[in-house]
Amino acid sequence: MDSKVEAFCLVAVGKGVMTTDQYAIFEEVCSEDTEVTAATELLIECGLIKDRDTLVELIQEADVVELRDELDAAEKERAAEGEEETTQAAEIPPGVEWFCYHAVNEKLLERDVCVCLYTCLEGVSDLLGFAQSIIASRMCEDLEKIQELVEKSRQDAKSGNKPPFSVFAA
Repeated sequence: MDSKVEAFCLVAVGKGVMTTDQYAIFEEVCSEDTEVTAATELLIECGLIKDRDTLVELIQEADVVELRDELDAAEKERAAEGEEETTQAAEIPPGVEWFCYHAVNEKLLERDVCVCLYTCLEGVSDLLGFAQSIIASRMCEDLEKIQELVEKSRQDAKSGNKPPFSVFAA
């Protein structure tokens, strides 16, 4: 089973949308090539997911779980190579640093989501690319709020000041 589908199903079990027995059957039915779209359609057909809000919530949480798993794997790999295990704030582009500060401060995103996404993107170099990744991964669907924070973060980055705290600090 695809890791994204597996993360989706584990979140569904955790939320009580499906039982562990249903998950075991679902796991047998899905091949390694089954994508999240096909998996969600199957869950809808089976009547396990009854509304769009539940579906969106499960997909968002599954994306976070998968990003956390990828982050854990990346940290283990760096540790094995003897590199630092945490992201240094000095490496983060100022616009991205400010965006994450505002997003966490305004409870739009969790700190872990910002850190995981930035790490998984292997250091995206600009604010716009980071914001587009949030939208593409469905971490946040409030496009107006994201645009507002992008503009605010650009202005803050231009000031040359640093945010009151870094969400990337260990």
